[in-house]
Amino acid sequence: MSSDKKNSIYFPGLNALRFLAAFLVVVTHIELLKHHLRFGEPYWSYYTGNGLETPFNFILNGKFHWLTPFVSAAGPIGVVFFFVLSGFLISYLLMAEKEKTGTIAMKAFYLRRIFRIWPLYFLIVFMGFFILPYFDFFYIPSQSENLIENFWPNLLLYLFMLPNLAQAIYNHIPHIGQTWSIGVEEQFYLIWPLLFKIRANIYKTMVFFFVGLVLLKGFFVLFDFGILSNSQEEIVKQFLAATKMECMAIGGMAAYTLFKKKDAILKIIYSTKLFYTAILSIPILVYFTPAVIQDAQHLVLSISFIIIILNVSSNDKCPVKLENKLFSFLGKISYGIYMYHFVICAAVIKCMKLLEVEYNFVSQTIIYVLVLGLTIFISWLSYEYLEKRFLTLKSKYQKVKSTS
Repeated sequence: MSSDKKNSIYFPGLNALRFLAAFLVVVTHIELLKHHLRFGEPYWSYYTGNGLETPFNFILNGKFHWLTPFVSAAGPIGVVFFFVLSGFLISYLLMAEKEKTGTIAMKAFYLRRIFRIWPLYFLIVFMGFFILPYFDFFYIPSQSENLIENFWPNLLLYLFMLPNLAQAIYNHIPHIGQTWSIGVEEQFYLIWPLLFKIRANIYKTMVFFFVGLVLLKGFFVLFDFGILSNSQEEIVKQFLAATKMECMAIGGMAAYTLFKKKDAILKIIYSTKLFYTAILSIPILVYFTPAVIQDAQHLVLSISFIIIILNVSSNDKCPVKLENKLFSFLGKISYGIYMYHFVICAAVIKCMKLLEVEYNFVSQTIIYVLVLGLTIFISWLSYEYLEKRFLTLKSKYQKVKSTS
């Protein structure tokens, strides 16, 4: 961890990791929309294994292309990474604020989150509910019907920052499905600073939070309490499955380790062998996790991610250096990339279909280049002419200066 001239908290390399995580989400959604729009043979599929069966078994028996497990898992992996990173950064800044001021300014914290998250979130929600549905060009089979049938309850939940609950009850809405994770983060932000403010032993609190949430999820998955109907129970399970705040708690515990300079633990984490093991564990988990424990895969991924985050951002001897101007730029606009890419994916693939472009390697490459290029361009425009105005307001409420 380094500081700029103004002594701001800054973690080098995290912008690169932000962009790479956003890119993974883009990959999955390109292939998912090719599937929904019936363009070619996308490398995407629902994993429906059972018992000890792994995605690699599906490759061996010819059900999956060898790229399919990675493509299907890339988006969820990117989102889990964002959750871990959010928990890490927010926790570190909260600890720095409490050390500097003796408390947590709750109003200032919530205003900072509002200025950073809400403008783009509500713009995308407005587009998804009131603009895109009126153009046949943006029709998505099996999703657009869901918006029409459940318009007002969906809208209400999205307006109250509960898109993850809306998806659990009413399923996906076209072009704005990615906002479910924004809802999870906002719900996390309601709870997390309060814990830092009222609890003296914050590390123990984070551990209890993590264990309690994992146990709660485990009880709902493993036991049938007979209180809810089957459909209600399924909604609760989907909501809890998506609400991966335990990933953020792992990030928070790592932030505590770094902030309090727990050198014995950091020495282990900074091991070059452990760093490369964390990287290698990602494809191993994707291809070889048995179906019976797929739901817990994100916990192991979170540990791998925090090892990578700590090494890239705070280990001077890390063999991988990701700090450069290009990645800094791409990471800076990564929120826009995450929010805008879905509608751009749909537009590009629809155009390819309308032009009756042949499905082959060249057309595949063109789709990826166009989607990524247009998404970066629009995200840059959004950052320069929309988000920056609110970021200026956000900076007025910073108790600890941060450029991460």
